[in-house]
Amino acid sequence: MSYFMMRPCRTAAAYVATLRKHLVLNLGEARDALAEKGFHITDCGVLLLIHDEPERTLYKTGRILVKGGQEPDARRAVEEIYDRLEITERLAA
Repeated sequence: MSYFMMRPCRTAAAYVATLRKHLVLNLGEARDALAEKGFHITDCGVLLLIHDEPERTLYKTGRILVKGGQEPDARRAVEEIYDRLEITERLAA
């Protein structure tokens, strides 16, 4: 998909997905939307920890850190979150 870039994290065994367009998420709404879909979330105020496998961290900017695994698995995990939050719809407008 062309709406985000994926790269290995420099400081951890993880991958980082960054949106190509600027976005500021309402983390409270994102938490509720993901929890409705059955994700196990910890709201840290400035970020959301998604405890499902693989573990992901969602930031206000839409950036997602995916811990461990291989890039194809990390990419699918990121797409799952972006699809649930309808990020592609917002960026297309």
